[in-house]
Amino acid sequence: MLPKWHFLAALILSIFLFPIVQFKILIFILVAVFIDVDHYLLYIYRKKDFNLIRAYSFFIEKGKLFRKTRKYDRKYSLCVFHTIEFLILLIILIPTSSFFQIAMLGYSLHMIQDILSQIFMNSFNTRNYSIVGYIYERQNFNKKEQNEKRKF
Repeated sequence: MLPKWHFLAALILSIFLFPIVQFKILIFILVAVFIDVDHYLLYIYRKKDFNLIRAYSFFIEKGKLFRKTRKYDRKYSLCVFHTIEFLILLIILIPTSSFFQIAMLGYSLHMIQDILSQIFMNSFNTRNYSIVGYIYERQNFNKKEQNEKRKF
């Protein structure tokens, strides 16, 4: 889902949350939107390029290509802030401060939006939701690739 939709949803929900959390609502909005920074970090890691505009365009084009062909590049499927491991870390930190409680609300909004978007686009299997699962999958893929090379 595009950041503008995350921002819009966070802004609308913040109207209702503001009386409860006051100016800590900024944490909620920032977390709800900027969890997607992991896409940018992934782009930097894979492309060795720090240009934010090119990174944004790259993922926009990846999305268009997927919707057209239904094929996706697995090496761009792990966004660390969208994983169960990150969720567990956030849950562990919730009792430590109100910052993490509000951050969890923003994170939950973001993830609900992403999951609903993937369900409606029929693209749920295009992202790895676990770092451990991603590593396991990559190891099996590499073993399979090596076995295929031996056949030739």
